Amino acid sequence: MSLVGPRPPLPSEVANYDVWHRRRLSMKPGMTGLWQVDGRNEREFDRWVETDLEYIDTWSLWLDFKIIARTVPAVLAARVGRPTAPTQSERDRLRLAITQLAAKAEPPRDVRPVSPDPAFGSARVPLLTFRP
Repeated sequence: MSLVGPRPPLPSEVANYDVWHRRRLSMKPGMTGLWQVDGRNEREFDRWVETDLEYIDTWSLWLDFKIIARTVPAVLAARVGRPTAPTQSERDRLRLAITQLAAKAEPPRDVRPVSPDPAFGSARVPLLTFRP
């Protein structure tokens, strides 16, 4: 890992890369980079990759110095690493999606109650076991 470079990829991301995403692996990832000081609030993965490719295409020692200089104020301002809170509309959409999924969910078909193990005392709630 270098001091400045593209955002470090997660293994789960690499497994799902499109062909054009793979070009960002051509450079060592960095502890800071253009992704951190410019557009770090972008939530779309493709925008993060575009930012990394922009860094790779325009790399220079001067650009690295500028990124380091912009990282220090970002850290001091406590912007780095702090996720943005979801908006009210995002929370509402999430609640609606969870409600819709719960309505579609079917209970397990092959569930039978089992008595608790006497070694552990009596339980107030019956335990369930799933048969394959």
